[in-house]
Amino acid sequence: MTPEKLLNYFDLIQSNKSILYHCNRYSKTLDGNEKVNIKDYPIGKGKIILNEQCPWHEFYYNPYFKKRYFDKIIHQIIDYRTPR
Repeated sequence: MTPEKLLNYFDLIQSNKSILYHCNRYSKTLDGNEKVNIKDYPIGKGKIILNEQCPWHEFYYNPYFKKRYFDKIIHQIIDYRTPR
């Protein structure tokens, strides 16, 4: 998602007083050469409950052996039910 779409997405989640779980690469370059980093996500007034490297995405499998991902994959739980 572009930074603009991320802002709209997080605004919608916050307005619904929801809990968000996401699992993404720490940093990625989009098709339009925009860079998106988890540390720059517009979480607003959400409270981060979980923020760590995702253990089940640390490796991927092919038919012959287990390989480690090159990108750091982070998962987070963000609570918007109560303001921080």
